[in-house]
Amino acid sequence: LVSLKGPSFEYIREQIRKGQRLGIFREDVDVAQIVLSLNYFCFSYFSNMYTMSILMDKNMNVSDEISARAEFVADAIIKYLVK
Repeated sequence: LVSLKGPSFEYIREQIRKGQRLGIFREDVDVAQIVLSLNYFCFSYFSNMYTMSILMDKNMNVSDEISARAEFVADAIIKYLVK
């Protein structure tokens, strides 16, 4: 895990810094919170996919639903980051 953490965190950190340098992203962004949010938003979807399929009465394990979730998560993170 440690070998995966370094490059992944650094990539996210660099992208956020780049957006800040360009004046696109907020200056007060907490990288740890972004990583936690990405982890939670994605992990919870896949770990609860079958339960949520029953509760929502639709198959959450199809590419259209997974893509919709990915787009939603990306949109939420971007809306948080952008000034």
